[in-house]
Amino acid sequence: MTEKLFMLNKDEQKVLNALNDAWSAYLKIPSTKISIDDDTNDFRRAIHECQRIIATKILARNYPLFWNS
Repeated sequence: MTEKLFMLNKDEQKVLNALNDAWSAYLKIPSTKISIDDDTNDFRRAIHECQRIIATKILARNYPLFWNS
C-alpha cells in the first residue's frame, strides 16, 4: 500500500477555519464569575470533537476500504 497525503478539501478547510475563528472569538468574550474554567473547558472539548469528526471524514476518504463512511 502506498502512503497517501491527507489533504483537506476546500470545505473541510473552511470548517476548520471556522472552528478556529469560533475559538478565537470565544476567548474574547468577557468572563463571568460563574463556571469560567468549566465553560472554557466545555467549549474546548466541543471544538476538539468537531475537529475529530472532520479528521475521521478525511481518513474515511483516504482509506475507504478500512472505514465505513
